Amino acid sequence: MKNQIVYGIILLILGLSSCDEWLDVSPKSEIKADKLYETEAGFRDALIGIYIGMTDRSAYGENLSWGALEFLAGQYQAPNGEFGEFQKYNYEHTSSKALIDAIWAKQYNLIAEVNFLLESLEQNAGKLNPTTFNIIKGEALGLRAMLHFDLIRLFAKGNLAGHQTVLDELCIPYVTTYTKVITGQKSYRETLGLLHKDIGEALACLVSDPYYPKPVERPADYEDLMDNVFFDGTYYKGRETRLSYPAVLLLNARVYHWEGDETDALKYAEDVIAAFEKYVADGTHVWATESRDVTAKETASNKDYVFHGELLFALEATKLSEYLEFAYSTTKNGNQNYDRLIQPMEFVKNIYDFATGEANSDLRYNNWYEDIPEYSGRWTRKIKKTEGKYHSNLIPLMRISEAYLIAAECMMNTDKPKAVKYMNYLKEKRNISSNYYLDDDIPGEDLKKAIVKEYRKDFGQEGQLFFCYKRLGLKTFDGIQYVKGDMGDLQYQLPYPLIEQELGQRQ
Repeated sequence: MKNQIVYGIILLILGLSSCDEWLDVSPKSEIKADKLYETEAGFRDALIGIYIGMTDRSAYGENLSWGALEFLAGQYQAPNGEFGEFQKYNYEHTSSKALIDAIWAKQYNLIAEVNFLLESLEQNAGKLNPTTFNIIKGEALGLRAMLHFDLIRLFAKGNLAGHQTVLDELCIPYVTTYTKVITGQKSYRETLGLLHKDIGEALACLVSDPYYPKPVERPADYEDLMDNVFFDGTYYKGRETRLSYPAVLLLNARVYHWEGDETDALKYAEDVIAAFEKYVADGTHVWATESRDVTAKETASNKDYVFHGELLFALEATKLSEYLEFAYSTTKNGNQNYDRLIQPMEFVKNIYDFATGEANSDLRYNNWYEDIPEYSGRWTRKIKKTEGKYHSNLIPLMRISEAYLIAAECMMNTDKPKAVKYMNYLKEKRNISSNYYLDDDIPGEDLKKAIVKEYRKDFGQEGQLFFCYKRLGLKTFDGIQYVKGDMGDLQYQLPYPLIEQELGQRQ
């Protein structure tokens, strides 16, 4: 009887938030799904709606970017704040359970919306131009893979390179149909296979993407379609805010890297690097060192804090200022605010190697931090809401530097000089003097530490640090930690929500 009640609650929740009554893309577009998919424009609106849904604070609007995951990575100190028990890896605490439930529910709700879109797309393929069909399908498949992958990185074991015995254990449910039937779990090996299948199909579809970097024969109507649909300012305002071809390439490199497959991770990382070099040559992307919006001494309202020209995927969160209401305040409701995004000064000095002087010219330190007069620390303002022209609502999810770091790590033991070359190239693009470049004969362990240090510098407030530590199976890391003893699966692996254990019989 208890399971029947729980199942009824789940169906009610899904009914309230599912695709049957389509999500709120804009006030005028609250329309039923059958009407939404009558036209090509409806499919485009549906895909945009999923991106908007991803900006919810339970997902990438907060928890999976600058919020919960950054506290797990020890980026901030919140002993008595909203993330306090979560940061202590006390996942059984009521507040932690609520946070975990919200993340799990929102990710699977988004997956359900993607699956509904994909099924509707196949049923109505004749209503769409083939190019539009391919681009929407490719992005949707890429999104389904990304949403599942982040659930894997949270709720499954990490350090798979040193954890090969888990490959035949049960992993998270990988849901590929829009259905009320509970999806069973498959092994890690099978689940990762489904992940690669989605990514492979996404890349095949996204050959139609205007961001596809290689020469390819286009249909006769391609240019007209791009001019009239994609670049008219209403649908594709910039591919960096969409899961385009290069972003899915980077996702593929991420997945192989997570698995410990250095050969394929390197291949796809270098494919991303080659594509980005073409985009820089074409003028569609720019490194921060060449961007006046980064390097110029202008007011905060005109600065490009996210290094927009280097992004491969980001979300535009219109509610970001609401989410950040107390993030940059020392007080909250008249009391000390423990959820503030402050890093102690000694912590910042450690990240940026103050002892060597390397931080003096580093574009990241000089752009992403500001003093707090009443506190011995720094605000980390990369995603801080500002008034002005430059992407004040943008939440970065993928940037080109990750491809270089993946490539460097994968080459540490096979081609160390080239790995060092990639690392020094990144230093150059961060405006760091050659006096601080790595030596070709740097010991392997020191090179590994240098790579992790670059993750700390580049991906603060982007939700990637915790995943980096977990992938490497680090027993400890530089940060504000509350764990007694070494980090392990108990800290790195979030438990399934109780309702999933009872209803879905998850293991």
